Amino acid sequence: MKVEAENPLTGEYHHTASAYVTMVSLDSHGRPTKMAGVEPETDIQKQRFEAAVERRKTRLQLKKNLEERRKKHEADK
Repeated sequence: MKVEAENPLTGEYHHTASAYVTMVSLDSHGRPTKMAGVEPETDIQKQRFEAAVERRKTRLQLKKNLEERRKKHEADK
């Protein structure tokens, strides 16, 4: 997601923030459900897609490490 601000007097835009957004498809009961995957087409889309895969791997590894540390801390009490 890219956020831009517009100067109403000049009509000029400038970038103010960027973020990665995850959307989840919900079924009729409000539970997450599978949906068709996204296929990157352009070179920049492919680069961003691969970067997202790496960010996810890193995030999941960090989560695993923190959980292991928490369990070890609990066992040491």
